[in-house]
Amino acid sequence: MSKSIASAVQYKIESGVAIPERTSRGVYASTFAAMKTGDRIICQKMGQVLSFRAAAKAAGCSVIAHKLDDGSYSVWKSDKPTVARPVRKKAAAPIRKAPTSDKKSSK
Repeated sequence: MSKSIASAVQYKIESGVAIPERTSRGVYASTFAAMKTGDRIICQKMGQVLSFRAAAKAAGCSVIAHKLDDGSYSVWKSDKPTVARPVRKKAAAPIRKAPTSDKKSSK
């Protein structure tokens, strides 16, 4: 005669409690927001460059990135607006005809 856990636990329901606003936008978005146009940062990995590029796109800006000789990346904040690139449509696959039997049956 065991009771289920859900029936054994009682929850207190609270109404009118305000939902807290998000205070942190993440390290990439906050760093990008602190940068001025023309400021540069050094990233060690391409994934960091892509994260800064996403933060720039969310802010309506863009970044310029170049790979350095030591394998790291220079990333500059640009004042160019983000340009929406058209989506390439894939070409339709050719319609293949079902193989037909060219042999005539002989009786």
